[in-house]
Amino acid sequence: MASTPANEVVIAQDYPDDRVVARLLTVPLTSEADALAELKDARTRGFTGLTFHHLFISAPMDSPVMWPVLEVAEAEKLPVFLHVASDTGVESLYRAERLVESFPRVQFVLLGGLTSLAGTRWAAAIARRYENTWFDTYGVFPIARGLETFCDQAGMSASSSAPTSMWRR
Repeated sequence: MASTPANEVVIAQDYPDDRVVARLLTVPLTSEADALAELKDARTRGFTGLTFHHLFISAPMDSPVMWPVLEVAEAEKLPVFLHVASDTGVESLYRAERLVESFPRVQFVLLGGLTSLAGTRWAAAIARRYENTWFDTYGVFPIARGLETFCDQAGMSASSSAPTSMWRR
């Protein structure tokens, strides 16, 4: 199977040796065979993690084909970046939580989960229950005091020595 166009763009990038760059792979979720073939090929080409934007690939985040993909991620210690949106069924936080709970040895990074007050509260509950989940903070700004709410409800505090996107329990 040929690599997907998105992955070919990442492969084609020529980064200076002094930069640390994570190459995040996306795999087709149309079939288990296609997904695993793309994952195997990409791992031999230097990809270091997985990313999914299920809204654009028209498959629910917890679709059955995700299980074998996440089993490989678990075995190879690949971080998994998931775009979440509390107002969509395809990328909802409840679907993300199902994956996080089912794969406790996979490090998940949930992207966009802090863009609404309801989403922030749900994300905080997930952060409280599961150590294998991180959240980005880019989307917190549209809501007043969203980051403070998230940290308070998740039982976290900001580390003064870490970048603002790093939060500790």
